Amino acid sequence: MSSRFDYEENLRPIEHWYLLIVDLYKRYLVLLDSMKTAERIHKRVLAVKTLEIFIERMFIDASFYKFQVTYRPKISTFSFVEPAGIGEQKKGWNDYAIWVTSWMRECWWSNNYAIEVNDSTRTQLAIDLVLKEYNSKRDNMISSSREYFKQLKDKNKRLKMT
Repeated sequence: MSSRFDYEENLRPIEHWYLLIVDLYKRYLVLLDSMKTAERIHKRVLAVKTLEIFIERMFIDASFYKFQVTYRPKISTFSFVEPAGIGEQKKGWNDYAIWVTSWMRECWWSNNYAIEVNDSTRTQLAIDLVLKEYNSKRDNMISSSREYFKQLKDKNKRLKMT
């Protein structure tokens, strides 16, 4: 069932990112949020519950499985976890995407979600996004950067001569 309110709600730009990890093996959901506030917590829990039901309905549907399996996870029975001490972004900063991508890049192999986001983190993510082989614009960006720095170098040489 859809309403005008739901439709308008879905058209709003993304205000904040957070990460939900669904651990099928350990049977729990982990919510990672770099900007926890009392007024947002209800919205987050509601969004998690909505996603939980969607995923469970997907796992129940036979068309989801290529082969016959006996285990079909019931996501709604999973424990809900919000780890303490995961860090928090600075007030007024819009680093939520940096936090989420950092969790995804650095914490996928452990249960330690305590990360630090700083200028080094931002720079490394930008470099990774530019230099990865799946970036179809990579070669063009590298070439343009080299040309730009060559022009800067030439300009500095001319300035030193005068």
